[in-house]
Amino acid sequence: MCAIVAGVVVILLLGGMRLASGRLSPIIVAIFVALLCFPLMRRLQSKGVPTWAALLLLIIAVLTLGVALILFGFFSLSQVRDRLPAYQANWWRCSHRWKLGSRASRSSQRPYACGDYSNGWKY
Repeated sequence: MCAIVAGVVVILLLGGMRLASGRLSPIIVAIFVALLCFPLMRRLQSKGVPTWAALLLLIIAVLTLGVALILFGFFSLSQVRDRLPAYQANWWRCSHRWKLGSRASRSSQRPYACGDYSNGWKY
């Protein structure tokens, strides 16, 4: 009987966490960031930095890191968008050769012609 009750409790907890996942995710991220920053906060305090200044420094560092990650993602996606026609052309060329299979003359093809990126992208 006790095992059944424990199983029901676990199922209810997992279901509740699934339903509340939209609200739990930011809380879990905040706890993770707090756990990462706590040793840095203690180290700054042990060096004689006041608590408010140490907290302010950590907030600025976390925000700066967040903005840097967002900018990195933005610029990476911009590069993918700019190179998308080359990616599509290469995909089309490779898939077309794969479909031809044995009908294509292998002697006329360069080795690694499909996806040869040794000298950079071929535009």
